Amino acid sequence: MLGRRLFELGNAVQICRPQGIRETAMPHLAELYVATGKTVHLAILEGTDIVFLEKITGRSGIQPDTYVGGRAPAACSALGKAILSFSDRDHIAAVLESGLVRRTRHSHSDPAKFLAELRRANSERIAFDREEAQVGIVCAAVPIMIEGRAIAAVSVSGSVTGFNAASITRYLRRAAAAISDEVVTSAA
Repeated sequence: MLGRRLFELGNAVQICRPQGIRETAMPHLAELYVATGKTVHLAILEGTDIVFLEKITGRSGIQPDTYVGGRAPAACSALGKAILSFSDRDHIAAVLESGLVRRTRHSHSDPAKFLAELRRANSERIAFDREEAQVGIVCAAVPIMIEGRAIAAVSVSGSVTGFNAASITRYLRRAAAAISDEVVTSAA
């Protein structure tokens, strides 16, 4: 059985340490949760997956089947698409070569449609998951940008019913910009 020492070791990773992205993002994630009442995530891209660094669970409806330290295919998550939309061609090619994982009937299987969605996410600086990772759950995510590249992403997820992407977008963008600003300031 895994014990507390493994927890301690896992939290010694740089992104979880003081002044790491997780600590820097927490106040902004909390504000995002208060503003929306929906589940909030922070994730990074590792290989062809996203890794959840933080999760604040929403107040009602179906809950995303995610957990801190968990992974999900980047191609069928708004978080992954938000980061991939600012990634280099080689990274996107690696995702396509590994195969577009279909977690639900809504997941993308057509590379051309997937690439078109990444282009749209890049131009609009927001990505969506419309029941692609889990039936009944939709998600919007915005990349956390540092010097023109996405180092992570923040998202809001909720039940298909009652999810208003337009009202959530401004809160997401504000949170991502504030996290980016603080990361840049702490690195200086």
